Amino acid sequence: MKGKVKFLIGCLVVLAAIAVASPGMALNIVIFLLSFVAAGGAALFVHELGHVLGAFITGRKVIKFSLGPITLSIPQKKIIFSWKNFYYVGNVLVDVADFKDEASYERNNKKQSVIFILGPVMSLVTGILALTLLKSSFDHLVVTLFGILSLAMGLGTLIFSDGRLAKTISDPYESLYYYWNILFTIPHVKEESLKFLLLKSETYLFDKYIGNKKGITEKFTDLFVLYYSKYFSQVIGRERIHAIDFMPFLMDALRDESGKRHNKMIVSHILCEEAMGWSLAGRQDEAESLYAFVQEHGVTEPITRLKVESVLKRSMELGREYAAQRKALVQNNVFDYYEEKWLKERGLPGFK
Repeated sequence: MKGKVKFLIGCLVVLAAIAVASPGMALNIVIFLLSFVAAGGAALFVHELGHVLGAFITGRKVIKFSLGPITLSIPQKKIIFSWKNFYYVGNVLVDVADFKDEASYERNNKKQSVIFILGPVMSLVTGILALTLLKSSFDHLVVTLFGILSLAMGLGTLIFSDGRLAKTISDPYESLYYYWNILFTIPHVKEESLKFLLLKSETYLFDKYIGNKKGITEKFTDLFVLYYSKYFSQVIGRERIHAIDFMPFLMDALRDESGKRHNKMIVSHILCEEAMGWSLAGRQDEAESLYAFVQEHGVTEPITRLKVESVLKRSMELGREYAAQRKALVQNNVFDYYEEKWLKERGLPGFK
């Protein structure tokens, strides 16, 4: 953050110097920058509106609409203002339809593809309109910039993000990562969908890695699927996911200093959950040894360490602190629901 502040101050100093040397040039620069910001904000809004239109066409509910630091939370009917989201630019969170079998799962994938693709389509259409019909009527800098930025946003997202996601979601197994992420982010529980997703994830992981356990550490999305499969299995008391022992390979992945940081982070979370499970099963020494290993080689966040230590130490003080920190995040999502439920059911300190 300090680097961004220094950069902003530097830009202001340069602009002030230009203003002293040539007031006219400085004014033109200011006008261009303000026009660029206005056009960029409008282009981004229209792009996200395309995703909202996709949700409307497919009969899906929009849960959140974010634009810069402003988030509109639809179910709670609240506007949330946070500079933490500023650099995330824009996002639309759309609910998923319930699925309990292959047919309903595939229908959901097709609908999600439409939602993804309508963002870039909206950008491309409005960009072309701005540079043809509107520009001929309103020869204005903002209109021109809006057209250029909309076209760039449409092409960029079609090639690198939304278009790629639309293609990915059409694959019944590649889409697992997306659905675990969404189903734990939305504010209401879809347990039947989660149970079907768990079965599909188990099939995928068993088929792909039964003969190549080490391979699980190479792909972030599959590590993510493994993490949530293990987490949800733990919550509902299902043991099948443990039929493949990935532990030695996950630990090797943490030892590997050349490993990718985001892969190490998800591996660390998996091992932390494993340590807590061992502790609750009475394998305290093994749990503490595993957690010490993660501390030495892994990548964990303070709130994760607080959770693990509250369980391993059975600490009322740490448990209450962890509960307070999670509550302060004000997520009100499915992950929070299961987190509290799991900890309360086990009678852990701070969660009774």
